Amino acid sequence: MLIVLPCMSINAYPDMITIDHQSAKAQVAVFPFKYLFENKLQYNAKVTGFDGSNENKFIETALIFLIDKYIEGNELKLSVREREQLFNFFILKVQNFALKNRSTFNDFSFSESFKENLFSKPLILSKSQKDNDDSSDIINFKFIYRYIAEKRLIQIDCESKNNFSDIVELKTFYLPYNYITFYADIEKLFIHDILSFVLKQNFYLVELNINHPAFIEIDGKIVTFFESESYPSTYLVSLSEGTHNIKIFAEDANTIEQKLKVEKDTRLNFELQLKEANCQVTIITFPSSAQIKFENNYLGNSPVRINLYEGNHFFVISLKGYESKELLVSVGKEEKEKTLYIYLMPEKTTDFYINYSKQMIDRSYDYFWTGCIGLMTSIIGYFIYDYSFQISINPDYTYPYFGLILGSGMIVSGIVFFAIFEILSLDQLIKYYDYIRYYIT
Repeated sequence: MLIVLPCMSINAYPDMITIDHQSAKAQVAVFPFKYLFENKLQYNAKVTGFDGSNENKFIETALIFLIDKYIEGNELKLSVREREQLFNFFILKVQNFALKNRSTFNDFSFSESFKENLFSKPLILSKSQKDNDDSSDIINFKFIYRYIAEKRLIQIDCESKNNFSDIVELKTFYLPYNYITFYADIEKLFIHDILSFVLKQNFYLVELNINHPAFIEIDGKIVTFFESESYPSTYLVSLSEGTHNIKIFAEDANTIEQKLKVEKDTRLNFELQLKEANCQVTIITFPSSAQIKFENNYLGNSPVRINLYEGNHFFVISLKGYESKELLVSVGKEEKEKTLYIYLMPEKTTDFYINYSKQMIDRSYDYFWTGCIGLMTSIIGYFIYDYSFQISINPDYTYPYFGLILGSGMIVSGIVFFAIFEILSLDQLIKYYDYIRYYIT
């Protein structure tokens, strides 16, 4: 068995067949290091406690939530030496796999860019789907918590183990237990200390104070659509030390972009400027007095008027005894006024339309296949005519014209029959199309 790192190939003697990158990726799928092709590290996190007291249950629930919220999708900082150990460990795993599965595919070949990416790009943590198999993951985290009642302290022992180097790092954190501020306190401890410890970089709490519902994008990735019951309101996010690009945007407001250098806990205020409403839209329904909701907010009973800015807007129109209608209104930049007439259908109208349109489609199919009988008649007539024509040259054949007349008649009648029913089938399809178009519009 030979490992050649510069060209990144593994040869299992005596077979010397090279397979491409995608095939290699499929072969190593039997163990989780396939994620390394995407610069991901699979991790497992376990939370255990000393007893089942109420305080410990609170701590366990909070820790599990914080682990899922902050660790997955974050970058794990590794030194060059640790990345080298990870790469060698990966090669060793592939080597062992080749030895255990000797076949014609015993030579794996990876592009040089695989190692370059492994050393240059961020390594993102991805949560393992296996809860009980530590050996299947590259990184393992253990959190052992304990509530010390006599001192009213929370003790959290953290263990971080890298399977590629067998390095185990341990650290203990303490937090005063306060029932009133418990979750806020443990979240800050997790972000500032525990998260910084397990991910090997400093993390800080950033408060984004926003005056309007908006999307929050950090470093090119949408983190959330933030919506609150009242504004201005605060969204909390943990960010690693360094420079980050923050983008706050909403459809009805001007976008705000800002570079943020994170070196400590930070609070940012974002004042989104709403776009100017340039078009007066009037909605008239038949019957009138229908309830109209604009982007999930009750607007009033029709007819209604509302000033809208440029873009697409969503309305829901409803009236008791009638089917609700969803309406997407597009407003152009130069539009100043727009009137929409909406016709509401009685309840079960849609079912009626569906059933009636299905009847038209079924009728069209029936006409089509009935017409095919005429086509088959024409084909049979053609063979009779051809056969009769061939034997008509034989003087012993007494009635040479009977078959010719019969065949000709079958051909003509079959074509006419086919044409009539295919026209009827096409007519049903045209009616179906007009019917559906009328209903939709």
